[in-house]
Amino acid sequence: MLPDLVKLPIKQLAMHQISNKNNRKLMHRTSEHQNLLDMLTRFSRDGQCNSVIVSGPPGSGKSALVQSVLQEAGKQRDFAGSVIVVQLHGLEHFDDRSTLQAIARTLRVESDLEGRIFSGTNEQLHFIISLLQSGNAETLRVLFVLEEFDLFAQRKGQSLLYTLLDVAQSRVVPVCLLGVTSRVSVGELLEKRVKSRFSHRHIRLRCDWTLDEYVAVALSLLHLSERAPTGVGAAEKNDFKSRVGVGGSSELSMN
Repeated sequence: MLPDLVKLPIKQLAMHQISNKNNRKLMHRTSEHQNLLDMLTRFSRDGQCNSVIVSGPPGSGKSALVQSVLQEAGKQRDFAGSVIVVQLHGLEHFDDRSTLQAIARTLRVESDLEGRIFSGTNEQLHFIISLLQSGNAETLRVLFVLEEFDLFAQRKGQSLLYTLLDVAQSRVVPVCLLGVTSRVSVGELLEKRVKSRFSHRHIRLRCDWTLDEYVAVALSLLHLSERAPTGVGAAEKNDFKSRVGVGGSSELSMN
């Protein structure tokens, strides 16, 4: 916990920054970042369909890596102009029905599903993807990002994963599947039919930082932006920086 001598508004801001994954600065992941960025660049430029797993223990930077790569890829004209990113989470989208609803919502085809009855996940997802064929089908790509990928893999029948990979192989619309998980052995959960369609690309993150690297990451999470938020003045921000060691020595004990 931050010491009591840090004022409450600053504490709240710091805790918000620490808990908000979008505020995290990626550090010590240069090679993994470039590897994933290169893959997404080929996907946006050439429509090269791929599937890849990013795994590592909690706190290793999996989500930060993915979001950092997406942010950088989004600056590329090919990516920004052709790739639709569908972000799904195994805890939020806990079954195939809620997942398909989220996919349809992101792709803006919900109205096309009204009144239709599908025999299962396979038929519905293939229908959703087929709706994207009209118009700019030659340049459109869809990137599926599955956080907590292992939860999707634990679903009975693995129909969603199988269909996503089946769509990717059919190349009706170029599709890339990016799974994020803390379970390194997630491949063991995949059924044979799913494994046969998976490209077996795997980016493994390890927490093998030195103490200095770990401290640098921790301090980066406490770095306050130059724009002072409501209720926090410049003097308070400078006082906070001096106490936690951002830009100087730290008064926080590591014991």
